[in-house]
This record gives sequence, structure tokens and C-alpha cells, in this order.
Amino acid sequence: MREHLVVRFPDVVRLGRAGETGRERLLTVMSEINDGLLLAGIPPSASPAAAAEVLAGAVPAEDVADAPAGTAFAADVVRLRAIARAVRGARSGGAASPAR
Repeated sequence: MREHLVVRFPDVVRLGRAGETGRERLLTVMSEINDGLLLAGIPPSASPAAAAEVLAGAVPAEDVADAPAGTAFAADVVRLRAIARAVRGARSGGAASPAR
């Protein structure tokens, strides 16, 4: 998902300035992805399936329904992973992708 967003919005890339630790790199990548989603018009309240549909071009961002959003770091990680799974599923014709 990050690669897709970076191609569409190259200005979001900050990984070159990322820190040395795994956590710092993870936070930088998450920030890049969130910035890309916002630039694509996907609000933080969008459900993962709706966000994937917008990224796939199936629906306009204005038609995205709101979903409950978490505020904690863990909730953000869960949200981004769910969007990535939905994007991979959409690209594979709906087949479930293996859990990582």
C-alpha cells in the first residue's frame, strides 16, 4: 500500500530521514501512508474496505462512509493493516491474502 501511495504522492516520502530504530522507521512509514491516504481524500474515519475501494478507483472519496476510528497507536496499526489487506484482496480478485 505504501508503494502505491508513494507513486501517486511522491511528496509524502520521508523514509530517507527516518531514524535508526525499527520503531522510528515504522512510525515514519505509517506517517507516510496516513499522509497518502489523506491526499487521496480518504478520511481517518473511513472503513478499511471503503478506503481500499477509493484507492482502487471504484468509488470517489466523497462517497466514503464514516466508521468508528481509534485514537491509540495500536488502533492505527490495526486500521492500516486492514486497509492493506483489503487493497491486496482487491488486486487479487477478492481472494484472501495470507496473514503476515
